[in-house]
Amino acid sequence: FRIPDWMDPRSPTIVAEIVGLQDLAPTLLDAASIPIPDSMDGMSLLPFARGERPAWRSYLHGEHSGREGGEESERVPGNQYLTDARQKFIWFSGDGREQLFDLVADPMELHDLAPDGTHADALAMWRTRLIGELRDRPEGYVDGDRLVAGRRPFLPDELRPEFNPTQLPR
Repeated sequence: FRIPDWMDPRSPTIVAEIVGLQDLAPTLLDAASIPIPDSMDGMSLLPFARGERPAWRSYLHGEHSGREGGEESERVPGNQYLTDARQKFIWFSGDGREQLFDLVADPMELHDLAPDGTHADALAMWRTRLIGELRDRPEGYVDGDRLVAGRRPFLPDELRPEFNPTQLPR
């Protein structure tokens, strides 16, 4: 196994941009010189390793289905979240509750700023961004310019039953 000269493991690259798990598959494809499909959500991290500064996302969207072992969970309610590594906004899709955290001052997310009226502008900005992320989702999370609570997130096999391993022919 030979590592390319430009990817010297003795000189790690640290970047300030926010990355997520969705960036791993495009990075591996890029490293193998395989084209990255347009349908992939993530982006290759290899330009950073080469010392380049590509155009990058300003925030990351993620979600938790609210299920454990395939069953609905009250312990881990379904949510959608956005973060820019400085703040984190969480919207609980079941009841519409919102949380806002200052990740610089509170990296453990112990002090929810959403109930504090002084953060209304930040909440509105994050909520608008989340509406943009969820607008075309089949769950119906968005109606016009507002988030709609009470919708259960679909799982991948509900969106694409042909990929459900329990439904594959034997």
